[in-house]
Amino acid sequence: MEFSIGYPVSDVVLARPSRFESMLEASESLARDIPFMRVDFLLAGDRPYINELTLYPGNGMERFTHDHWDRELGDLIEIGDLGESA
Repeated sequence: MEFSIGYPVSDVVLARPSRFESMLEASESLARDIPFMRVDFLLAGDRPYINELTLYPGNGMERFTHDHWDRELGDLIEIGDLGESA
């Protein structure tokens, strides 16, 4: 990625984990009706475990390096009609 949040950009290319497709499917299922959710996994042997669900990384206050990524990535999130709050 060409941006970072709090850490320098790395040029190291990591291999996909062995159960990447099943982790991706689980992430998509969990976040289906949520505008943004980061799903963190642990991989023990060949078995993935959900470690953390994050709705607001950095409390929504961390800034991207470079500033234009805040807008560019934010524009990808579709808020839509989330309904009325109670």
